[in-house]
Amino acid sequence: MKTSDSQSALSLERGVAILDAYGASPARWPEAQREAMLALLMRSSELRAHRDAAANLDSSLDLWDVQAKAHPFLLPESLPTQHAREQQRRDSLIDDLLSPLVGWQRLAFAAAPMMIGFFWGLQGTNAVEDWSTTEFSLLNPIPEVTSNE
Repeated sequence: MKTSDSQSALSLERGVAILDAYGASPARWPEAQREAMLALLMRSSELRAHRDAAANLDSSLDLWDVQAKAHPFLLPESLPTQHAREQQRRDSLIDDLLSPLVGWQRLAFAAAPMMIGFFWGLQGTNAVEDWSTTEFSLLNPIPEVTSNE
């Protein structure tokens, strides 16, 4: 195969990109750019150094042996149980509430309405027998306060 003018004009950046993407073996490079890449390697010492680094990486990756698991149900067995996640969530909530920075403030904010109601209830019974006027005054604003006059 003869190299065309576009193949002979392969830039150094493109050569580095090819080495990064496909590795140091010319058999893995794109066929349309293979001859231009070999010609560029003959001319550029920087690209040859990059090819040597890519060859080292390729040899390291070739040593990695990926073994497929024989049984398809090993993944669900390796996952944590649902109970462990719930326990972790509960422990996290307790840690958040008892945290010295923010937890006591959350507890105080949650307990404030209960304490107000408790002390309000300790004041004794309300003398109002008919709650309709009290409810009306609580639910409806006073006209003098809200008017624009």
